[in-house]
Amino acid sequence: GILDGDLLAAHDDATDVMCELLARTDLEKADIITIYYGADTDQAEAEEAGSRIRQQYPALEVEIVYGGQPRYNYIAAVE
Repeated sequence: GILDGDLLAAHDDATDVMCELLARTDLEKADIITIYYGADTDQAEAEEAGSRIRQQYPALEVEIVYGGQPRYNYIAAVE
């Protein structure tokens, strides 16, 4: 998992990577997390990842969007 250009997390599960990176992100002023899922990730898997993040951060809105990116399972944008 890459955050601000630095490799900070590695796991067998892409959702675990994303959760670890979000835990390292300052979410104090955030309202929305948009998760763009890639070409090699199916919608059901992405929705499950979103559900897990919603449980972890119930005060934030979590959106799941098909991004179709070829190399990354997920790209998360925090706004």
